[in-house]
Amino acid sequence: LMIFGAGVSVTSLGDPLAIGEISVGPLMLPVTVILAVAVINAINMTDGMDGLAGSFSLVALLGLSIAGFGLPLAGLSIVGVAVVASFLVFNFPIKANRPIRTFMGDAGSTFLGLVIAWLCVSITQPPNATISPVVALGFVALPLFDLTSCFFRRIFAGRSPFTADRNHFHHVLQEAGLTRRQILAVLLSLAVTVMLVCLGLHAQGVPDALLLLTWAIFGFSIDASLRWYRRHHDRRATVRT
Repeated sequence: LMIFGAGVSVTSLGDPLAIGEISVGPLMLPVTVILAVAVINAINMTDGMDGLAGSFSLVALLGLSIAGFGLPLAGLSIVGVAVVASFLVFNFPIKANRPIRTFMGDAGSTFLGLVIAWLCVSITQPPNATISPVVALGFVALPLFDLTSCFFRRIFAGRSPFTADRNHFHHVLQEAGLTRRQILAVLLSLAVTVMLVCLGLHAQGVPDALLLLTWAIFGFSIDASLRWYRRHHDRRATVRT
């Protein structure tokens, strides 16, 4: 639907390696599918705690609204912001929502992932490009960091990268003893920070290669910091002791 129905596809990756613009050429179809599926699964994998996937989606849609200001796509992003914010009124873990009254399920999280992937591709590819593809990575930074970390950790552990485990960021913080609201506060603060830094660096004309390096440093630092925190505050170890 996205590629053949709407003509939305990845034709350029920008200049992430400082060697000039990288055109995907005949690899347009697999590159678009791989990137879209990665974003869809990244958002879906964060739906392990009330309010988390919706909040990450809200951050991404806000970033797209800012980056696409003045384009018709910005209007679609703003509609997405309104829809997700309305959902979060009934899904965010606050006292008024005890018990939680609304769930998005896999259908909701994967649909949000598709919408975000669709808008990210639309806003980074000609003729409507207002940002480079590297900047768009900042809008879905935390879900992609989480997906990548879990994927490679499972491979290094000799397991299938598609098996379920408790290595996602929200699981790490849960096992360190944080409450749901504290976990949301930490992860959303990080998501907003990465998004704003990417937008700010782009506005200052920072090259794609430096932007990608900054994004990757954020990813490694966040992953290492959260897991270091769990090692030093693991409540499971306390219970065993």
